[in-house]
Amino acid sequence: MSIVDDRHRLDRFAEVGLDELVALADLQVRRDRKYLVPRSFIPELIASLGAGTRVLRIGDLEAFRYESVYFDTDERLSLIHI
Repeated sequence: MSIVDDRHRLDRFAEVGLDELVALADLQVRRDRKYLVPRSFIPELIASLGAGTRVLRIGDLEAFRYESVYFDTDERLSLIHI
């Protein structure tokens, strides 16, 4: 199962285009959080999203891959160790 397999569950949410998303994000402080969850949890996660949730759609795509690059020193000084 993948997120794309659950596409029908995303259809209940309004779409947001990239231009609108960028314009809205321009007015906000951005903080990214990334979570790893078991694939089996995705249907429950999507079902729990509120009615105000919007789905980014670029062309016909609503699932995207991306790569994050984090800059740090060799000693990992930017990491906070708790």
